[in-house]
Amino acid sequence: MVAHSHHKPEKRKVKKVSSNPRKRQKQERKRLNPLIPCPIARKAWNDRKSVALNFRNIGLVFNLNKIKPNRYKPRDESSDKRKRPVRNKSKALQRYEEAINQANEKEGEDFKIKISRAEIDFSKAMIAEYGDDYEAMSRDTRNYFQETPNQLQARFKKYYRYKDTPQAQKRVRLTGAVPKVHHARNKKKKEEAKHKKMRLKIKRIVRKKK
Repeated sequence: MVAHSHHKPEKRKVKKVSSNPRKRQKQERKRLNPLIPCPIARKAWNDRKSVALNFRNIGLVFNLNKIKPNRYKPRDESSDKRKRPVRNKSKALQRYEEAINQANEKEGEDFKIKISRAEIDFSKAMIAEYGDDYEAMSRDTRNYFQETPNQLQARFKKYYRYKDTPQAQKRVRLTGAVPKVHHARNKKKKEEAKHKKMRLKIKRIVRKKK
């Protein structure tokens, strides 16, 4: 008598396909339009080609192990002497690099140094009169906050960083011209002229009373 096996044959796994037409359409779109965050790479992507071939066309490497050098492989000195052909960058990679450079330039323009109009005028006046003599600056009557020479030097470092930026050029264009710097000597002359006028006025009043 032959014993019959009750073991059932394994069924072949079949990929489930949704009966819902909308769901099938969504799955098809997802297959044809992979989620690629970079807009330039997404535009250059070809759905009819493999992932590795798409990477090669964009200028990227799909398998990093292929470019990793073998540390145990003996080095051939003659191969070093031969010049390897320079691989041209793809247009998609060039556009990607240009977009990054433009973003970096814009980021540099958007960066602004926080400095007030009063700080700019004060820094210009002190530098025009004393140069880099911070000791003399600290004794000036316009040093209202009684800053030390080291504090003044740190303040003017910020001004030097500011004056060569596009931010400073933009402020000059908006105001129309560079603001005038009032030096201590000019201020002293104005005060002397004012006192002189007052003395003459007092003398006239005294003469009239006599």
